[in-house]
Amino acid sequence: MLDGFDELLQATGVSQSDYLEKIALFQEREAVHGHPVAVIITSRTAVADRARMRPGGAVSVRLEPFSDQHVTEWLEVWNAANASFQAASGLRPLPAEKVLEGAELARQPLLLLMLALYDADGMPSRPLRTT
Repeated sequence: MLDGFDELLQATGVSQSDYLEKIALFQEREAVHGHPVAVIITSRTAVADRARMRPGGAVSVRLEPFSDQHVTEWLEVWNAANASFQAASGLRPLPAEKVLEGAELARQPLLLLMLALYDADGMPSRPLRTT
């Protein structure tokens, strides 16, 4: 996951319009060597039009904010998919009620994923958990 394509464009001040093409070439090289790679690149829509994509080589998705129900359902799937990891790591399922305390963050799909990944990382400070 390469987060912040928009920030790359803004911070460097250099044209990065071929960035996605470079990522696609990297994926092709890795696939040839038996190491296929899936890449997710995030960007705000305001700068997404500055990138060149290869025809048929990428899928663009705009993620709308989730409702509380969507967040709850997403976490049910996340917790089910990660149940064995959570058990092996001594973690409990990530509770929707705790995540929804930061409702605006939780409703943004990418930020919800990042919260879930942070929670699964085993960080000693767990702001989403109750002890």
